[in-house]
Amino acid sequence: MSEIFVSSLCPDCTEVIENYQKDPLFYGEAVLVDITESMANLKGFLSYRDKKIEFKEKIHTNQVGIPVMISDKEEIKFI
Repeated sequence: MSEIFVSSLCPDCTEVIENYQKDPLFYGEAVLVDITESMANLKGFLSYRDKKIEFKEKIHTNQVGIPVMISDKEEIKFI
């Protein structure tokens, strides 16, 4: 399963959200998760962000790390 983490409040996520809304299969079978929609969504994202080395540079430069696609809870691709 793939998840795309975004925020409706993030200008960097606008294009990803629009692409997904126009065509839900634009990013394959991925599920769009808005981290600002609920605490559960935010906690789900933070569970990756706080543990995965791929986010180290994002954290170091004070970035949130979205939009990002995470496939099979392992492969991380910043969109």
